[in-house]
Amino acid sequence: MLSDIGCKVKGASTAQEALKILDEQPVDILLTDVGLPGVSGLQLARDVYVRWPDLCLVLATGDSGVKSEAARLGAIFIVKPYTPESLRQGLEHAMKKRR
Repeated sequence: MLSDIGCKVKGASTAQEALKILDEQPVDILLTDVGLPGVSGLQLARDVYVRWPDLCLVLATGDSGVKSEAARLGAIFIVKPYTPESLRQGLEHAMKKRR
């Protein structure tokens, strides 16, 4: 879906893989599902917020209970299931918020 809306994507299956990618190369935005195996996407967002406070964060989940935590981290929260349009809007909002 990300490629279809024009994003260049680097995928990671775990929070550890995502952190390794972020250590090795600059990225514009991190989109993570809250329900990652092992370390949760929410914990990943917390770690990223500490290490790269200017990185745009987007958290995707069906659990609206994490919305306030997402806001505290400056992350955009998108509710699953999302459409290509709502995903695009969430990513654009995150990029504008961090500039």
